[in-house]
Amino acid sequence: MAQPLGCSACGWTLNQEQRCHYTSHLKLFYGASTRGVWSIGSHVILKDRPDEGPKTKVEANTLNYLANTNIPAPKVLRD
Repeated sequence: MAQPLGCSACGWTLNQEQRCHYTSHLKLFYGASTRGVWSIGSHVILKDRPDEGPKTKVEANTLNYLANTNIPAPKVLRD
C-alpha cells in the first residue's frame, strides 16, 4: 500500500502524526500563492516566501551584515 503524501506545510504523514503525541506551537494561518504566514506563539509571526527574485539578494545581504556585526540582539524572543 502506498504511503499517503505528507502535509504540504510540514511533510509529516498521517501515520507519523498518529504515532507522536507532539503538538506544534507553530500554525500556518494564512497562505496565498507561494507565500505563507505562520503564528509562533501569541505575539510573533513568521512570513515565509520562496527563495527567488531580487528581494532574496537584499535579504541575503542584510542577513550577512547582521551575522557579522556586534549589534546586540536577543537570542530568544520568548520562551
